[in-house]
Amino acid sequence: RQNQNRSLILVRGQSGSGKSVLVEQALKGPNGSDHKSLFCAGKFELQNSDLPYAGILSALRQLCGQLGALPRRKDIDSNSSNSTFLTFEECQETLRSKLTWEVEALSEFLPEIQDIIRDADADKTAEAEEAYLPGNTTFLGKEASDRLSFAFRRFMNVLTNMLSSGVICMFCDDIQWSDPPSLSLLKNWATDPQNKGLLLVCAYRNNMVEQLQQQEQHPVKAMIQDVQSSSSNVRPHLLDVHLQDLQEEHVNEMLSDCMGMMEEDMDKTKELTHVIYTKTMGNAFFVTRYVISLVKKHLLQFHPALLKWTWEISEIQRRTAAASNVVQLMNEHLRESAVASTILPIAACIGATFSLSNVETVMNGIQQQQDGQTSSSSSSSSIGKLAMDHAAFFAQILGPDVTKGFPLNLLGQCEKEGLLESFADGQAFAFVHDKVQEASLALIPYDMIDEFKFRVSYILMTRLDPKERDEHMFDIVNGLNSRLDLLPTGQDSILCCKLAQKAGEKAQLAGSFVLSATYFKLTIRLLPEDHWETSLESSVILYAQAAASELSLGNFHQMRLYCNEILSQEDCPMSQKAIAYNAMIDCYLIEEVDQKIVIGLAFEALSMFGIVLEKKGLAQATGKALAKLKDDPRKTPEALSTLPMTTDSTEEACVKIVLKKVLVCLICGTTEYIPLLIIEATDRMVEKGQSKLSSAVFALMGFLVTNVLGDAEQGRSHAINARKHLELHEVDEVKAVVNWFNEVTTMHWTEPIQTTHKHLFEGYKAGLSNGDLTWAMWNIHFYVEYAFFSGTNLDLLQNDITMYSIQMVDYSA
Repeated sequence: RQNQNRSLILVRGQSGSGKSVLVEQALKGPNGSDHKSLFCAGKFELQNSDLPYAGILSALRQLCGQLGALPRRKDIDSNSSNSTFLTFEECQETLRSKLTWEVEALSEFLPEIQDIIRDADADKTAEAEEAYLPGNTTFLGKEASDRLSFAFRRFMNVLTNMLSSGVICMFCDDIQWSDPPSLSLLKNWATDPQNKGLLLVCAYRNNMVEQLQQQEQHPVKAMIQDVQSSSSNVRPHLLDVHLQDLQEEHVNEMLSDCMGMMEEDMDKTKELTHVIYTKTMGNAFFVTRYVISLVKKHLLQFHPALLKWTWEISEIQRRTAAASNVVQLMNEHLRESAVASTILPIAACIGATFSLSNVETVMNGIQQQQDGQTSSSSSSSSIGKLAMDHAAFFAQILGPDVTKGFPLNLLGQCEKEGLLESFADGQAFAFVHDKVQEASLALIPYDMIDEFKFRVSYILMTRLDPKERDEHMFDIVNGLNSRLDLLPTGQDSILCCKLAQKAGEKAQLAGSFVLSATYFKLTIRLLPEDHWETSLESSVILYAQAAASELSLGNFHQMRLYCNEILSQEDCPMSQKAIAYNAMIDCYLIEEVDQKIVIGLAFEALSMFGIVLEKKGLAQATGKALAKLKDDPRKTPEALSTLPMTTDSTEEACVKIVLKKVLVCLICGTTEYIPLLIIEATDRMVEKGQSKLSSAVFALMGFLVTNVLGDAEQGRSHAINARKHLELHEVDEVKAVVNWFNEVTTMHWTEPIQTTHKHLFEGYKAGLSNGDLTWAMWNIHFYVEYAFFSGTNLDLLQNDITMYSIQMVDYSA
């Protein structure tokens, strides 16, 4: 920390080599009582490898818990050495002052942050909460994921700088199963110069990451190479730790030590060690499990009379001959354990970690159906598509004991057998290793596992309360999707449809577009046939969400199918069709199709609002319109600012299409259309009135009057109208583009550069808060340029240039 460095430690080795234990034992030390350093850990899971930010969120929840447990200011004696502690109040004040929109963005995935931001000791009115907990706003596609990614980055910036003399150590385990957004975030955290005092530790299975065919590259390997090849001013200190399996002599040392033997007696265990090593190949986890299995089978036992451990090699070889390795032995152990074989397959379908209450819900659901009861959310006919009821199905696989309810000690017994570990005061459990979870799933016949997962998820969906159901939406929807053909029609289908759309929205916010596209496709599949007639607005939103996910994946054909479905609805209002047009234009720009097609589509969108631009005679039409504008009293700054407001959403949609057309003109090099486009948009505002987004039209008028008509003073008045309109209506949606046009094209002619400088930074922050990274980065580009000309310290400016350059590369802006 004294060198203000970031460090990335990579711990690699095969499954069971001891990576997790090594890191946790070595690094938990900083989490002491001085509250200057914090340690948190999260694990990615094979069964949930596509869930967004799963391992990172687990670690951040731990971190938030530690921040919430910081000592209160009133409890610290100012005369004691404890006065140097970081207090909860200091943490809370820092987060409140440094984070604004980021809190709302993070709360969707990390609600624990609100426990720190909110003051639990005081009654808060709704107005006070809104001051630092903004309301939800809908974002689509890449703009949503970029917004969340930047919020995570800012959160870590604030935390690492808050611990001025300590470090934050985050351990992410099994990153070979992490989702793409998580890997991207880990890379960004590791290479962000603002994260002073951050220690990232990432463990992965090198045999999975490094042994792909040459033409393929594992995402983890690509991430590591990106960090290694980053420039020296952002590259973290790197340490690579390779854990290999134990050699036979090491196993013998460990075994003899566990048996309390003297060093000179180590030869006595060599024959036993050889048997163990042959079965385990020196894998630390497997060695432990194998020795435990020998003890359980009484093949290795302590002799009280002789005060030593005894064994018979021939008996061990005979009794374990059927299993060629420890995985098979573990499967045998689970099958032999009535408790484990009954409960663990159900727990394994829920996840590598699971709550006591969820397992109890499933078990009780099976029992209650056996007793003829049904959940309140489903009728007795709900399982009409299933060949047999839940009780008969699970009993067929797990035995009759599964229908007898859920004794609370079942999971505790599994913990005693070394298969599970408990936490949260015994209310939650985790498999001690993914191999145990894998072996538990292997107890289910292969041809029945999909239906098994479906039934577990179905019981959870119909029996959990709405809050708990939402917390587990990914697991539930994934399980249901494994055999969707078994889903009953009616209320259960509607419930699954709503849950799938929620899961799609959350996955899209996180940037897990493969997942979100799958969920939205599932939602559309479950919609009633008459959904366009009965639920037009919600259908448009769903199809737009699906289109945004497909666009982010580069599936342009599917994206256009979704958009064309929206545009083909005759009764669809213009404000809704504008969503599809904007998405289609983005698609064509990314796809880099013929510019004529992009321009033509933008013209088509504008024509909905009565704005018609023809290439033929464009110069003449523009000249006439500009001449008329000079003498038109309706379009002076004063007249435009007094236009009445309209609440018609069509006018907001019109402004969005106009801004999209301006962007198309700038990208495609057809700027000759822009003057007439601005005048036509202003004519419509005069006719229809101002909307909440009209500040963009004021800013465009300022640009036109200043740079085309040459009237800097009147252009400045239009720009001032744009500023006032933004402040009055508190709409940040167009603030980035408004501030860029104002400060880069208009105000700099009449205002000191120091004034325009600050507005550009505000535009940058507004663009980030709304996911509008294109205009955010244009703002920050000119902010840095103006900072140079205004005499900013060059060392500070160099740091800014480095930081913002990284952002531009990371977000491809």
